[in-house]
Parts: sequence; C-alpha cells; structure tokens
Amino acid sequence: MVISRLGTESSHERKVEAQYDLSEHGEGKILVLVRQPYLLGADVNLRYHLSERLNKILVKKMKLPAENIISYDQLSEFRSKRSDFLSLSAREAGQAIGSQLVLYVMVEKYELAELPEPDFYSGSFETSARVVEVSSGKVLWPATGGHKTTKVGFDLETSGVEAAVSRLIAANAHCMSRYLYDSPAKTFKIADDRSNLGWEEWTQ
Repeated sequence: MVISRLGTESSHERKVEAQYDLSEHGEGKILVLVRQPYLLGADVNLRYHLSERLNKILVKKMKLPAENIISYDQLSEFRSKRSDFLSLSAREAGQAIGSQLVLYVMVEKYELAELPEPDFYSGSFETSARVVEVSSGKVLWPATGGHKTTKVGFDLETSGVEAAVSRLIAANAHCMSRYLYDSPAKTFKIADDRSNLGWEEWTQ
C-alpha cells in the first residue's frame, strides 16, 4: 500500500495511491457490469444496488462526468433487448453498449443471517472484479490480469434487514473502488473489510 502526501503533511491530505486510476480515464464511456448468479439464491437485487453504488462513486469520488457513466437504466434497457445477454463477455457487452472500459464485477458469495434478537443480523458479501479495456479485451486492473477479490462482513447489525443489506453493499463498493483512485488514507480501511489476512485486527 503506497501512501502519498499532497502539499502539507496533515493527515486529511494523505492518499493511498491507486492501483489503476479510473479518475484519469478521460472522455470515454464506462460501464459497471455486475453479474449475480441465479444459483446464489439471494433475495436482494445485489446487481442493481451494487451497480448504483459504484456509479455514484465514479461520479462523486473519482470526479468522472456523469454523462460518461452508462447508467443502470441504460444497461437494463440494453439487457431487455438482448436474449443472449448472459452469454456476453465483459468486452462484448461493452462493445455492444458503446463503452470504452468495463468495470466487471461477479458476485461470488452473499449471506445474511437473522440473529435471535429481533432486527439483529450478521452478514458477509464477496465479489471479484476487474477493469477491461473494450478495444483490446485487455485486463487493466488488477495488474496480474486476473481479478480482485473483495470480502466484507459483520457479526452484528442492530438496525434491521434494510440497514444490514445497505451496509454490505456500501462496504463492498468502497473496498473495491478504493484501489481505482487516489483514496484518502483516513478512510481507506473500514471495520467491515475482510479482504486481507489479518482483517480481524481492524475490527478490535
């Protein structure tokens, strides 16, 4: 993890350097494509909620023009017209919809368990992601050419099922996207992050 300092050394200005900087993408269109396998059995539309959260991060945190982000509504309309949508690769989907880059996300695991106390829940959410250049099909991130795994979770949420789902979505979107722009060091790590070895130490 590389931390850079901008100007003074005040903690609020320290940044964790991006592994791949989407904020420098320029004028081309970007598509967030989230796949949610039917066999996952989740009773929540993770595809919609995660896509919307990531699209907002692209605009608000990475400062990309909203008109350069292909919205979930645009993607839904495209999907409804393509009977072969599920068989399309990230590159093929990007080509067909007119994007230059695709942030491709696969939902790997999702669990939400109701605890004995009313409105108390535990949960976990795992995804794998990569950034694909549509013109070449090259994986731009991660640098290994594979995918980046993001794992988040918590042992206790006391505000009900909607709060629990929202917490998992927000945590996963944050822990995934933080590598795609120079992220503020003070908010880089969060308590629900379970992506790396030793994550338990951050929850103490």
